[in-house]
Amino acid sequence: MILGFALAGRTLEQTLFTVWEMILIAFLVGCPFNAFEVPIRQAFCVQWWGRGFANAIARSASISMGARVWERR
Repeated sequence: MILGFALAGRTLEQTLFTVWEMILIAFLVGCPFNAFEVPIRQAFCVQWWGRGFANAIARSASISMGARVWERR
């Protein structure tokens, strides 16, 4: 929320961000989401829909990781 207000304030002031500021904001916004929200959501989904959903999560993760590996070759 704080980062959103900082981004909105700078936008309303019509001042430009430097590249390192944009990288820092993207990093700080993305870290909590990937570190906390995604695993918690996946754990709750497994509890709600059963173990079959865990297999779907694993397949989805393996496909996306495989695509990343394929892209880097």
